[in-house]
Amino acid sequence: MAAPSLAIGAGLATVADHALELGAPVHMPRIGCGLAGGTWSRIEPLIDSRLTGRGLSVSVYDFD
Repeated sequence: MAAPSLAIGAGLATVADHALELGAPVHMPRIGCGLAGGTWSRIEPLIDSRLTGRGLSVSVYDFD
């Protein structure tokens, strides 16, 4: 899952740029873990480094 992880990481970096510019928190589902076939253990570190690592407040939601 190297290429999808790179794409998700790049997308999260863009989200971080916009959220920081707007002074907004980030709310999101567990992206990349449904139909995309990713695992949360690979996605969560990307969120930590790209979003919370830049000082953003992040809420991740699970859908039933």
